[in-house]
Amino acid sequence: MNIDYTWRNTVKSEAIEALLEKKLEKLEKHADHVDQIHITLETHGKQEHSVKATAHLPGIEIHAHATEEDMYKAIDAVSHKFIRQIEAHKDKLNEHRDNSHHE
Repeated sequence: MNIDYTWRNTVKSEAIEALLEKKLEKLEKHADHVDQIHITLETHGKQEHSVKATAHLPGIEIHAHATEEDMYKAIDAVSHKFIRQIEAHKDKLNEHRDNSHHE
């Protein structure tokens, strides 16, 4: 899995990158073949931190965005949104497979 980072109005942090990589490893347990992820971390003033992420999976792109009062909360929110979307996509694929067997 290749991860690209964009830092806007905030200082690049190896600790935050390490946390994101740990969170994204969990993504791989939910989704096969996550090829590329792009993450943008941005700070607006002192109380607004946002994380935008796009994951490229075979046949689909998943987008997640969160804005919180600190960067760590925004990272947690984005990782939860990613997992929910991946699970929903997998359920949809499984439902489609199940329906095609009944025809």
